[in-house]
Amino acid sequence: MRAHKRAFIQYGETESHRVVVSDFDGTIVENDLPELVLRRFGEKGWEEYNDLLAQGQLSLEECIEQQYGMIRAESKQQILSYIREHCAVRQGFHELVQLSREGRVRLVVASAGLDFCIDYALRINRLGPVEVVCPKAEFTPHGIRVTFPERLSASPHRDFKEALVAHYQEGGLDVTFVGDGLSDLSSVKWAHRIFVIDGSSLERECIKNRLSFTSITDFTPVLAFLKDATDST
Repeated sequence: MRAHKRAFIQYGETESHRVVVSDFDGTIVENDLPELVLRRFGEKGWEEYNDLLAQGQLSLEECIEQQYGMIRAESKQQILSYIREHCAVRQGFHELVQLSREGRVRLVVASAGLDFCIDYALRINRLGPVEVVCPKAEFTPHGIRVTFPERLSASPHRDFKEALVAHYQEGGLDVTFVGDGLSDLSSVKWAHRIFVIDGSSLERECIKNRLSFTSITDFTPVLAFLKDATDST
């Protein structure tokens, strides 16, 4: 497993003490784009790694390193053309991006997805620059190789997403997390406020682990919470 030196793709910061860390696939966009890509271009057997991840036998990094290496597509463009109709973002996310540009919060997208798919989805939705922490994908005819973000927290953590959220929490920031998948479970435990996509696997795990959270179908409740919180400070 490789780690790249740059901790994240940084498009600007804010002095706000409040940071929103959001998953991307299935959270910001309604569909899980890597899963769509794997179903269309993946070699047989890629689903088995999801089971190993759920059982705790693989880390998030190990899982996606194996799965992305099984993607067989002719080019990035072939993948992007395939996902084009599946990149709708949830209501309220545009407004959250605007709130971050006003300096009222810091917005960070933390994802185990394919970086070129994330950039493409943001671009076609006219969302402009957004701070993204994700693996760097290198497209090859023999699968996609990934290089992972540096873990910012000095403490041991299950994966780079958890290490990122812990880094902000340990730095005294007020962390809001938005997610939907099993890979988000270790991360949400470091957040001060948790928003979870209704009906998701993360919701079920939060219930099982007795975590306090708010179920959402879009970003409107997240915006309401943030505006109330920032207006009162």
